Amino acid sequence: MVFSRGCAPGQAKVVPCQDQVRSSADLVEEAGHLWAAEARKARKSGRISANWGCVTLLHNPHREIPAEILNGWGARVARARPYGNIWQAPGEGTLVNERGILQIAWPASSADNNPVCIDLLLATATQPSPQGNRSRYATAEEIAELWRRDGENNVRYFRNNVQCGIRTFEDEAITAELQRQ
Repeated sequence: MVFSRGCAPGQAKVVPCQDQVRSSADLVEEAGHLWAAEARKARKSGRISANWGCVTLLHNPHREIPAEILNGWGARVARARPYGNIWQAPGEGTLVNERGILQIAWPASSADNNPVCIDLLLATATQPSPQGNRSRYATAEEIAELWRRDGENNVRYFRNNVQCGIRTFEDEAITAELQRQ
């Protein structure tokens, strides 16, 4: 998912971890599984990042999170190469801090607009394809054109996300552009 504090919000699905997270080791294990799914590869050596993105952590500001979990996550992130450094449009600041914490507001439920009622959230932040001399995000038209050139896999991935309720603010415009082929 591409995150931006300067664009309209999207919609994601929250999926529970495979096991209960009681320690930083548990959290790192879950992050490794998430990364393997994102990379569409067998899990190997607990990777949590590549040059195209990274697993990040968001913690509920209304909950008491054990320091051991947050410190352990920060220590794991410090060993990850490459990690973070996700491009943001001018004026947006850093998206993922040096401790691997995603710098966005805590999400609200689409059902009732109340804060999501969990303690921790792992998310994969992906590197956007900036346009205009790296000064802005791609438009729906530009995204559709890039996907057409790159092949059906990107379009299939996009359509599967939409069908599963994972949405960006540009989905309708991207879909309209893809249909104009």
